[in-house]
Amino acid sequence: MNLDFYKLNDLDTPSELFETMSDSIYFAKNIKGEFVYANQLFLQHFNIEKFDQVLGKTDLDILPKSLGIKIQKDDQIIMKTGQSISNIVELVPNESSAMRWYVTSKSPLRNRRGEIVGIEGVTRDLTLANKQLEPYSCFKEIVDFIQHNYDAVIEIQSLADMLHMSISTFERQFKTRFGCAPSQFIKKTRIAAACKFLRAGETISQTANKSGFCDQSYFTKEFKKVMGFTPKQFQKHLASGETQVKYI
Repeated sequence: MNLDFYKLNDLDTPSELFETMSDSIYFAKNIKGEFVYANQLFLQHFNIEKFDQVLGKTDLDILPKSLGIKIQKDDQIIMKTGQSISNIVELVPNESSAMRWYVTSKSPLRNRRGEIVGIEGVTRDLTLANKQLEPYSCFKEIVDFIQHNYDAVIEIQSLADMLHMSISTFERQFKTRFGCAPSQFIKKTRIAAACKFLRAGETISQTANKSGFCDQSYFTKEFKKVMGFTPKQFQKHLASGETQVKYI
């Protein structure tokens, strides 16, 4: 915890209750988007040993570039408008390429004078039994199909046919629920799989092939777009024993 931040801004320090949460990640960031607090589950989730290792870092330092930029934009809107966001459901592949459902709520962090000095949020890992996932359940078949067939050619028309929808309706409803186009989601799933294969010691060429990319050059280009660095740089991070390699 950055005690100086809380004292300087006349804020109460986070409750010890946040440290006992077994299913919720809690975090707080200053006006620059730098982390000033993160509970133990946050550290475990990102494979970080001590809070000092994340203190002063931003989402871009621990997340893939595309996801980090999106989160920072959302945070700026919250701090600018002073409006909270609640129960934003996202389907995100983790480091083992398994799809996990998360729900996040964030609010502006205010001092005793009511001034916005940062942002705080809670993220929970969900299951399909959760009521908040009911609007997404009709797409479970699609998600499962992509998860098990990312290494093959996946036609958007075929996905739409599975739900008896036109392509335009399918793409619109998919984007409404997941915040990205089906093609982007497929690419994200493939990059997640690529991270898993690289961690397992596969070569870049083998990884590109197993992850469903047409060639190594295209794979390298798309990997860098999402992760912020090339597959080769990712391998170097792993070889150096770095524990805070960005994940997807």
